Amino acid sequence: MTERKWKVFVFSPYDFGWDRSVADECYEKLRRENCEVVIADHLTVPTREELIELGKGADAFMGVQSKKVRIDEEILKCAPNLRIIAKYTVGVDDVDLDAATRRGVLVTNAPLETTIVGVAENTLALMLSLLKKIPLRDKLTRRGVWRPREVKGTYVRGITVGFIGFGRIAREVNRILEPWHVKRIAYDPYVPEEIFRQANVEPVNLDVLLRESDVVLVLAALTPETYHMIGERELRMMKKTAYLVNTARGAIIDENALIKALKEGVIAGAALDVFEHEPLSMENPLVELENVILSPHCSDFNEGVGVEVEGVKLATENVLKALRGEIPVNIVNPEALPKWIEKFGRSS
Repeated sequence: MTERKWKVFVFSPYDFGWDRSVADECYEKLRRENCEVVIADHLTVPTREELIELGKGADAFMGVQSKKVRIDEEILKCAPNLRIIAKYTVGVDDVDLDAATRRGVLVTNAPLETTIVGVAENTLALMLSLLKKIPLRDKLTRRGVWRPREVKGTYVRGITVGFIGFGRIAREVNRILEPWHVKRIAYDPYVPEEIFRQANVEPVNLDVLLRESDVVLVLAALTPETYHMIGERELRMMKKTAYLVNTARGAIIDENALIKALKEGVIAGAALDVFEHEPLSMENPLVELENVILSPHCSDFNEGVGVEVEGVKLATENVLKALRGEIPVNIVNPEALPKWIEKFGRSS
């Protein structure tokens, strides 16, 4: 590396509940590699102005999730020599990929096997909790109400499970469901027919999926196209006995429309690990509803694995590669590569 210190801006150093030791070791490793590491306060969550000020002149951005502000053109302008935005997570919806690509900035993520499997496991746990009415059974048992009729669960064999999005996590859920003898259908216009065929999943349009599914699993990425793709119209297409599970991104569902549907009994219930605004406010009407299971965005939150261990390590290595002029792994905007190589590649 050159004698000049590289500036690495960590816009989101930790997440709630983390053991910070691995992340701190990674930040120290960067310092040993001739980097000035500027770390935002993860408790206050930086504003747009703070992101611009702290990120000024940075060679690399890295972090978990920019929770309040999307990293867009205005923020990127503060760092004209920015090489990489290295995420610790799979999701990159907090980054304007088009703006990054225009500027020749590589965006990388961390599609860890432990994250994919962990989210899949939690998705199934939430689905079964709804179908078997686990929260209600627990509550009534604690009240001394023994085996009332309303705790009857759903017999899972033979139901229809619908996937909205059929990427890596959905495919892992499907793999686990394979021997369960349930019908699986999916909506994902970007997945080739052959993938569905190999997975024994029937591709359908969104309306058909909503009408036919007993459980709808939201596992799509958040994009302008998927923002609020499940609204009042879509919820009213679902069976009154159907359940909705979202372990992807909160804004894929119009939360106000969902609250209304749950209050009016349009659907039987929902399980949400993600919300439009996080952390979930205690003033949110969802908190008072008994036909929804709430979880604090922790589907991949497991001891000893995942984002807080492997994700931060992978992002650190990607930052170091980019600073050396080497191409990092898990680039989500490969269209930026020609410009990046021209500006920053080892031969430039």
